[in-house]
Amino acid sequence: AFRFNWSGQDALSGVATYNIDFRAEGENWARWLSNTTQTGANFIAPDSSRVYEFRSQAIDVAGNVESVSDIADVTTAQALWLERSIVLPLVVTP
Repeated sequence: AFRFNWSGQDALSGVATYNIDFRAEGENWARWLSNTTQTGANFIAPDSSRVYEFRSQAIDVAGNVESVSDIADVTTAQALWLERSIVLPLVVTP
């Protein structure tokens, strides 16, 4: 799995949601997340031997939609591979 985080800003009304698209390098874009309020998610590659590209599109509170580009914002080719990782639980007390 790959961990992705994204962010955006809108000086007038603020960013409300995001659309996140992906594609295998050289193929057509497909929607991964639609109108999400998340700013990060784990992506499990359908084929781990391929390079995947990602682009984001922000939608502000007023409903204005950012135009999308055919150029990727980031690719899995830029990922740092971790052979082993341990995720510790986060415990919050009131």
